[in-house]
Amino acid sequence: MIVSGTRSFAHQKSIWERKWGRTRYMGWSEIEKAVDILSYSSMPGTSRHHWGTDMDFNSLDNSYFESGIGLELYDFLHRYAGEFGFVQVYTSKNGGRSGYEEEKWHWSYMPTAAPMLHQYNQLVNT
Repeated sequence: MIVSGTRSFAHQKSIWERKWGRTRYMGWSEIEKAVDILSYSSMPGTSRHHWGTDMDFNSLDNSYFESGIGLELYDFLHRYAGEFGFVQVYTSKNGGRSGYEEEKWHWSYMPTAAPMLHQYNQLVNT
């Protein structure tokens, strides 16, 4: 089941604002809050979901994909999704990857996403 696909700026903004307002952040500086939220969530305007190329499957919790039906789905995606152009973009950081934390639920359609990512990186790095 796709639990999240294409997101508008307003939708991503509502996700960010909901997280920003969490009581767990009481007493945190704005920078500390932003860094923590950025572990898993993009700021509005920077999400790959804006491109219409990325989707989240079944659960937004990595542990779901470690046993039972979740593990079966995750194994299936690893075996076959690449044949259709899909990859898990936020993988384990054990190999030195930086950025967002691992998201076993988040998969991207790379034939479209790769050129968009290239364009995005050019804009951000200029």
